Formats: sequence, structure tokens, C-alpha cells
Amino acid sequence: MILLIGDYVHIKHYTNLTLFIIAITLIMVNMGYSQYWFQTGAKSSYTAEFNNGSSSYIQTIYQNAPKHGSFAYWVGESLKNGAFIQIGYEIPNMSGEYANDCSPSGCSGVVNLTAGIPAWFWEYFPANYSGNNFYGDIGPSGSVGDNGTFNEYGFRALGNVWYLFLNNIKIGSVMLNSTTSGGYPPVAFAEYADALNNSSTMIPVKFKNFSFYNQTIVKKVAEAYSYIGYGKNSETSMNNPYGVIEVANTLDYFESGSSLPMYKNNTLLWNIGYYLNTYSDYGNLSQSSQYLAYSTTTISAPQYIYIGKYQRAAFANWSGNGYGSYTGSNNTAIISINGNVSEFAHWKTQYYVNVSTEIGNASGSGWYDNNSTANININKNTFYLNNSERFLFEGWNGANHNQSINITVRSPLIFNAMWVKQYYVNVSTEIGNASGSGWYDNNSVDNISIKNPYKYINESVRDGFIGWSNISYNTTDTYITVKSPLKIHAIYATEHIAKIISENVYNNFIYPDYYKTNIGNINGTPYIPLNKNIFVYSAYYNGVNILINKTLNAQKNYTFILKLPVYNVSIKTVDYLFMPVNASLNLTFKNGTKLFMYTGKEGIVNFNNVLLNSINGSASYNGKLIYISTANGSVTLFFLDGYSAVAITAIIIFILFLIVDKLIKRKKHPWHQKLHSR
Repeated sequence: MILLIGDYVHIKHYTNLTLFIIAITLIMVNMGYSQYWFQTGAKSSYTAEFNNGSSSYIQTIYQNAPKHGSFAYWVGESLKNGAFIQIGYEIPNMSGEYANDCSPSGCSGVVNLTAGIPAWFWEYFPANYSGNNFYGDIGPSGSVGDNGTFNEYGFRALGNVWYLFLNNIKIGSVMLNSTTSGGYPPVAFAEYADALNNSSTMIPVKFKNFSFYNQTIVKKVAEAYSYIGYGKNSETSMNNPYGVIEVANTLDYFESGSSLPMYKNNTLLWNIGYYLNTYSDYGNLSQSSQYLAYSTTTISAPQYIYIGKYQRAAFANWSGNGYGSYTGSNNTAIISINGNVSEFAHWKTQYYVNVSTEIGNASGSGWYDNNSTANININKNTFYLNNSERFLFEGWNGANHNQSINITVRSPLIFNAMWVKQYYVNVSTEIGNASGSGWYDNNSVDNISIKNPYKYINESVRDGFIGWSNISYNTTDTYITVKSPLKIHAIYATEHIAKIISENVYNNFIYPDYYKTNIGNINGTPYIPLNKNIFVYSAYYNGVNILINKTLNAQKNYTFILKLPVYNVSIKTVDYLFMPVNASLNLTFKNGTKLFMYTGKEGIVNFNNVLLNSINGSASYNGKLIYISTANGSVTLFFLDGYSAVAITAIIIFILFLIVDKLIKRKKHPWHQKLHSR
């Protein structure tokens, strides 16, 4: 029964347990009527006794509770020692604060509930308890979902502690000093608590999946009977009008509430029968039969079934799904029907395996059981034609390369030994070690290499690798396609150290990072084979490739001087009177470097050893912007400032004054007049 949400339990502004008890006492003393507890629902038969917990899905229904009392829907049971536990949801009849987190030592909290809005609760009574106090907890309003939805409510024992769950999420626990329910079965009820009469309408609510726990195994309640009665200590002078019915004649699915049939107590609602479904590809064993829950039956299959001239099925094993099912190799077995059970008969099929080879002898042909292992073997895996040519066993059907293999047979199989033609490649060197020697498949790729490409004679002379015999590759690590037997030898040549000197246009030394040549990227002191020329494409200097395109003739000289178009560039900023101005420079170099700086009070910046035409950008002074290009080397930029403008204007006025004055004097000169008279 539920004791927590009668209309007298609601306490506005609840403060402590004492106030809670006083409030109940005062209200109950002033009541001039009896309290009724109407309960209706399903009660399990004793097939579910000695369980370790119970659960049920309960539909959430929003409805207004009467002015007095409240509606609740729950699943619960008594325990072996006389304790009681239940969990479900209730619908309060008044909004306000209610006591929760309650135990025999008192209540530690309150919850604010809204009338007509469902909230979960769980409740318990200690062993041999006979009072009416509420022990348990209450959830917040709306904590059981939308109208019409289902939630799973349940409790399970772990030792003497019983845990309570909502949708498999733990919401509470309590020590009840009992590990099982003993001889008590579980119940699932709709309840109208603390009622004044039996005239209030309780909207029917559906229950489903009414189950119990046997250790860790969940079992549905096999047999359920109607229960219509009263809760603990309820007055019984008024009939219970709330009925219960099995929904749509569906097992383990019932409905409780108003306007339902008034069954007598212990009327059978359902008697669950579970199905045994057997499946087999052979022998017409597939069928479906119904049995009483938790009964036993026998399954059986023949040992062999012949299905063709070269094929037969032999019974392998049963594999079962469901509680009480059987999995094993016995063709006859007893199973327990603890739920719907499926049994699958598995068979082995025999197939013929054919093994053949064009070279040597092979073994393994014969009949094999389906999924058994066949050993396939070739007696010899290599046949030599001579010292440099041979046939090598490649594998079975081009796949597995092992001379002897074990294969799982699941169908007729054909194994043909495959062979590949191979050639021997001999790689040698006079210096250090060479790799790549060995047998290679026809048209396969061989990686040949040497670890020591040089042998130094002294500080300036060495023997250096220059290529391979019989192939046209000249790198120390290369790949070749093998189409015949090959003998490959590393070739070396004497090399002398050279010196490459780079100068700028002023004959000053500069030092590029490296030179790009026809023999690769080299530094300033490369080794060059005797009588070999080097073509220098470019020099990489300060992040820029400077084109050179020049041949260095190693037959004549081992010191080479390269002139590079590298200059010292000045950028000068002056006004029109050639006075320096401090302009800002925003420069971009050819190597991508960007630079922002000022020319300073001297009006000049210098850049040493830069490539001609390698600087571009702009200069700014007094709001005037001039673009810069060093295509012609150093540049001078003119800016007009205020002082220069005044000076230039004064000079222009002075010059104009002189010209005008001279014209006036010429007009007054005598020879001018005579000339005019003519």
C-alpha cells in the first residue's frame, strides 16, 4: 500500500519531522470519517515465490486526483521476514511540499509536488511494522515522463540490501534484512489511497512485462490472478468498484482502474505458455510448439541424413537461445521452458577435395566432413633447371604459398599447385657490401644497393661509385625488373676534390648554400671524377636560385671561379634640395623576406650582396608613396616636404623677377628702338 500522498500528508512549508507528525495527528483527529484504501491489479501465483525482486512496466497517465486521497500505481511484495517494499508513481491531489527521504529515524527533506502531475515514489515497511508512517522517497513532479508513456519500475536484492530502479537507473536502496521474498509472490496494483468514498473515477492504467528475478535471471510472471481488495488497516465496509482486465487477451498485459470488469479475487488473468521453436536445414525438424512456462521437454535429431550421392549431413550440435535452452553435441537432450526457446540443429556436410600438380607429387585428395580439416601437401617445392634458373612452388591456386596447408572444408574444393619461373641475380662490389643478390620471379622487381659508395685514398682523392655493369642505372640504391639471370657489378672511378669559388660583381667572396648540377646538389668542395665535366645550373644563395648555366671543365682545372650577379644596393631618400629625409620602407626580397624599416636621419640604407632586381616595395614620407624597384641597382627617391616647397617657390619667384626685369630693360635700350623702327 502507499501511505505518503493522502490529502492529510501534504504539508505546506514543511520544516521538520516533528511538525510533520503533529500535522498528521491534528488533521486525523479532526476528521469525522473513515479512510478507505482501494487496491486492484494482478497477483502472481506461487510459481514466483522465493524471488530476489520484481518489476513491471507501468503506463503514465495524467489525471486529477479527488479532493481527498490520491492515485498510485506500483509493483511490490512482502519479504521472507515480513518486511514490505514497493515502487511506482503517484498523483497528488494538492500542490505543495511533501516529506521525503524518510526512514524510521525521520525525514531529511521535502519535495514540491503539483496536483495532478505524476511523480515516482518508493516505499518500504521494516519487518513486523504495523504503523502508518511513510518510509521511502518521492521524485519530482513530471519525473515519470509524458502522458501515455511506459516506465519500468523494479527492485532487486543484493544480499540483505534491496535496490530500487526506475528504467534500470537506481533511485534508492534500503537494508531489509532479507535476501528473498520467501513464500510471498509479487503484486502489481492500481491504488486509490486515503479515500472518503468509492465514487471517484480512476482512469485505467496499463501494466505489462510483470516479471520477477531469480538470482540474475529475469522471468515473466507465468500465472497471474485478479486481486480486488483493500490495503493494510483499511476500512472494509465499502465495496471496491475498481476492476482489472487482461488487455486484448494478451499475455502479461493488464489494465486496472474504473469501468473495468469486477472479477472476483483469484480469477485467472493469464497463464503464460512459452514457445519452443526448432530449426533445421534437414530432416523436417523445424516446428513451433507451446509449453507451460518452466516445464521441461525433449528435443531430438537423427545422427545422419543422406541428401545426395556425394554429400551427406551429419548431426553436429544443438545451439539454443533462451533461458533453459540446450547447447551441445548430444542429438537428444532435455530442455527447461523458462521462456521462449529457440533450438538450431547444425549439420556437417561431407565434400570431395581434389588435389593436383604438373610437377612432382601432391597429396590430400579425398572426402572430408564439412568444417573438418584437410591436409594438402606437395612433396617438393623447388625444381632446378640449372644454377641460375629454377621453378619454385608459388602456392595452391595462386594463394597459399605453404608447401603443406590445413584447410577447413565447407564445399567441394579443387587445389592445383602453381609454379613460377625464377632467375638468380648476382650483385657484387669491390668496396664494402652490396645487397640485392638472390632468386627473383620472372618480371619481378629487385632492389640493389651498396652501403659504401666511396673509398678514400687521401684527403683530396677517392674512388667513387659511378654506376652498375649490365644495367643503365647509376644510383647506389635502385630497382630493376628481372627477366633473365643477371650478374651486376658496382663500377667505381677515381675522383678528385674540386673547389668552387663564387664572387660578387666587386670580386668579393660570397658563399651559396649549394650548387645545382648535373651530378646533383653539391657544396663548394665537390669530388669530381677525372676527365668529367660538371654543368652548373644554378647557385642557391640567400633563398634564391641564381641561374648560372655554365660547364666546369674538370680536365683543365679543379678550382673554379663563378661570377654571380650579386650587388651592393643603396636606397636613398632626399627632398628636391637633395637633403636627406627619414622615409619608411616596406620591402619584399626575391626570397620572400619582408622588411619594414626607416632610412634614418642620413636618408639612406645599404644592402650588401643582393641579387640585382631582387628588392621591390615602396617608400613613404609625409603621406607620399613611391614604389621601389632595384632593377637598375641603387635608387634615389625624391620627396617634397614643406621647407623644400618654400625654398623652391622663392627661387622660382626670384627667377621670374629677373626675367621680367631684363625684358623691361631691353625695351628701353636704344638699339632696340632702332631695330624696331626699321
